[in-house]
Amino acid sequence: MTQTIQDFDDRLRRIEGNRPDRPRGQVMRFEVDDYGNVRRRRPAARRAPLWRLLRPLCFVALALYLFKVVAFATLGESEFQLRSEALAEGSALERQIAVLMQPDPLTERLAAALHPLLRTL
Repeated sequence: MTQTIQDFDDRLRRIEGNRPDRPRGQVMRFEVDDYGNVRRRRPAARRAPLWRLLRPLCFVALALYLFKVVAFATLGESEFQLRSEALAEGSALERQIAVLMQPDPLTERLAAALHPLLRTL
């Protein structure tokens, strides 16, 4: 009797091992419609939502912009412009950074609001 059960278990393991369409640990799911028809329901592909992929990029961009505002508030407009011009004379990467570091109206407004707070530190 135990030999028969062992043979049966071995046969089940062989059958389960020969299923290339279903990785180990995946559960087969079925759905039954109103008429009693049973259909195999494939699991939906798991994709990361777009916001989950863009969130780190947004945080990095925000941190860099905050750095720009703090640098503008700390150095002042003339010194910030001098350093930006010095960057513009460097390598290709430094020229691209200089273009990004040009003061814009929002940076000037935020720096003006931040300057009194930085003086107290």
